[in-house]
Amino acid sequence: MLIKFESKDGANFVMLQDTATALLRMMGTNGATEGAVSEEQLSIAIEKLQSALALEQKKPEQQPAEDENDDDEEEEEAPVAISARAQPLLEMLQQAKVQNSFVMWRPE
Repeated sequence: MLIKFESKDGANFVMLQDTATALLRMMGTNGATEGAVSEEQLSIAIEKLQSALALEQKKPEQQPAEDENDDDEEEEEAPVAISARAQPLLEMLQQAKVQNSFVMWRPE
């Protein structure tokens, strides 16, 4: 399922539910697939998200286990870091804060 993030002050975007839920929990919400961050809550949500992302960056990278039977020379793409996936949401939250607005999300 996709989660759509909306704000009247920026471009809307969608995100896969598992990533969206993780980021919403980092912001201090319960991770529900529908909700909003009000103007009054934006500063706290931004601070919590930035703190959680900073902690994530300090964690050692997990290397996938090598398959001894895998003779392929193909290189697998590195997973996209949660901090990179968080950028559109973080920018939307910051823009909403500047505009004294809010951010909503719902299933798409």
